[in-house]
Amino acid sequence: LIVPLTILELVALGVPQADLALKFGQGGPAIVLAMVAVGAVVGRLRDLGLQVGSESLARRASDRRYAELFENAHDVVFTYNLECELTNVNRATERLLGYSREELLGMDPGILIPGDQWDKVRLMLNDCLAGRPAPSPYEIEWLTRDGRIVILEISPLLLTENGAPIGIQGIARDATERKRIEETLRHQALHDPLTGLPNRTLLEDRLAQEVKRAERDEGVLGVMILDLEEFKAVNDTFGHQVGDDLLRQVGERLAAATRDVDTVARMGGDEFGIVLGGIRGEEEAATSAKRLLGALEESVLVEGQWISVGASVGIALFPQHGAEPAALMRRAHVALYAAKRAGRGYSFYAAEDDQFNPRRLALRAELRDAIENGGLELHFQPQVECGSGRVVGVEALVRWRHPDHDLFIPIAEHSGLMGQLTAWVIGEALNWSDLWSQQGRRLMVAVNLSALQLQDRQLPDAIAEAVRGHQASAGRLQIELTESAVMADAERALEILGSLSELGIRLSIDDFGTGYSSLSYLRQLPVQEIKIDRSFVVDLPRSESDAVIVRSIIDLGHNLGLSVVAEGVEEGAALTMLERLGCDLVQGYHLSRPLPALEFGRWLADREA
Repeated sequence: LIVPLTILELVALGVPQADLALKFGQGGPAIVLAMVAVGAVVGRLRDLGLQVGSESLARRASDRRYAELFENAHDVVFTYNLECELTNVNRATERLLGYSREELLGMDPGILIPGDQWDKVRLMLNDCLAGRPAPSPYEIEWLTRDGRIVILEISPLLLTENGAPIGIQGIARDATERKRIEETLRHQALHDPLTGLPNRTLLEDRLAQEVKRAERDEGVLGVMILDLEEFKAVNDTFGHQVGDDLLRQVGERLAAATRDVDTVARMGGDEFGIVLGGIRGEEEAATSAKRLLGALEESVLVEGQWISVGASVGIALFPQHGAEPAALMRRAHVALYAAKRAGRGYSFYAAEDDQFNPRRLALRAELRDAIENGGLELHFQPQVECGSGRVVGVEALVRWRHPDHDLFIPIAEHSGLMGQLTAWVIGEALNWSDLWSQQGRRLMVAVNLSALQLQDRQLPDAIAEAVRGHQASAGRLQIELTESAVMADAERALEILGSLSELGIRLSIDDFGTGYSSLSYLRQLPVQEIKIDRSFVVDLPRSESDAVIVRSIIDLGHNLGLSVVAEGVEEGAALTMLERLGCDLVQGYHLSRPLPALEFGRWLADREA
């Protein structure tokens, strides 16, 4: 059976148009028009076929290039579906995680990403789905086969199909080593290399955070500054390595004595700072200070040496003592200096201790006026020779006839008036010495200097100027310095005291036995006298341990060729014991309280009579 072919079929078979016209001669013109139309359609179909074929080839080539790039990229590349299941990974991902592609594509996502990282994963997915561009790559931790944590910086791209999201593609870089280096550098920048504790920068940052929290919660916080006593003497005596080991152990003890929410930092040198967050008030801060001081009561063993460590603590509270971090830090330091001056373990900030307090500024002006216009006077306490009872010297003590007189030494020290005050004291003391000399009484006159003055290289010149013009020679002037002041900077003290000694001035170490002086330095210092601190003398008749200490100091002083004075003699029994132990001189209220010059003259005349 032969089926006639239609014109369209013949055209499709490529039959020439002339033949078609002859074959279908009945409708020539119409057929010609049909042939033209059909030819155009067939040509268009052929063009479309070629175009579709080319696009398919291009797509396949593009897919191959993408697959090659995906597979061979140095960065980690992966795709996730919306259930956070891996749907594809490249070789770099396999190498980094230690799993094969087959293992990864069927793996529970929880095996690869730690639980605490899923908030970051969800944030990344939500940002992609919402079309929110990330300002920086997402940092997400992944777990490798061997249990290591690697940090990936992921730049995600939303994957869609027919306009609907189907997942994300992530391009990631292993930032583990860089983050480790950054963390190391950050830690070094914010921590003390010796103790491992936070440093001043981190402490101040934590304090700022705690202040904001306390403001929000209407709470209280405390700032404490702790300073070790006699630390420089430890360095000078045992060496810096022992000093460093001591600081490390002190840091450990302080950290162990505080709460986890507190911050303990080494501020520098032998100074530590503590931030107490969320405390109830002054009582809790005091308890914390006592706990810190208690942690240092037990001696520290360093390289076979048992070293006793003391400390002072200054405390400032928010909002009671200040509302700004810087103000709290400064006022904690003010409280620290007050604790040191008072000789007690800790002290809270008090406005009267603060040199920048308005009242103190007014007192400074009043003190300058008192120095220049006769508002001060000297009181004299006699020093008596044991055995003979002869008065051989006096200690000059300055007094200010002012309701706030107790504050004037700290004010003078911190206002630049100490040099002027010392010059006045020495000049006035020598004026009275001149008068007593004219009366036939040759008395040594002792004047106290502070640790701050001992740092002044101009001190010898200032004292030489003060002595000049007096009948009393420099040999009748004695300068007293505390043991702690001398040992705070023993090398500087040796230099200054050497210069004073060359002027013919006698030198005495006051409060001996309370510091941490080195015998080697004591031998080098050009001193002629040591004074036993009153704390060892007051209970001498009743304390066997005090008696042992006093006897040892007297023997030590005599072995070094020094005169020994006991201060704080307040009863006859103590005087009797000191005479029996071989003490050279005594002073104290049992003999006489400090007296104004005229009254002292009358007391002396009565005694001589």
